[in-house]
Amino acid sequence: MDHSLRLVLGRHLSQINVDAILRRVYEAEQIQPQRMTTSDLERIFQNSLFSSVRMFCDPSRLPTVMLDLADLMEDIPVPPKGEKSWT
Repeated sequence: MDHSLRLVLGRHLSQINVDAILRRVYEAEQIQPQRMTTSDLERIFQNSLFSSVRMFCDPSRLPTVMLDLADLMEDIPVPPKGEKSWT
């Protein structure tokens, strides 16, 4: 999950900004990147990712970034019934 998220953000932001954004989001949401689940990704997408990306992104590019992040969310497979989420 972390790798996919970094790839999407890396298309629009510098690597140093991607690192800063995700460090801030992961700390605020108490997420360990190597153990991030689909639920965690959904939560940060809804709660803190947008405001963090907005701080570093050119306002004219922000809609494209958010569409790419939404596409990432849509590409996440739904876990089988009875399982919490994919990791």
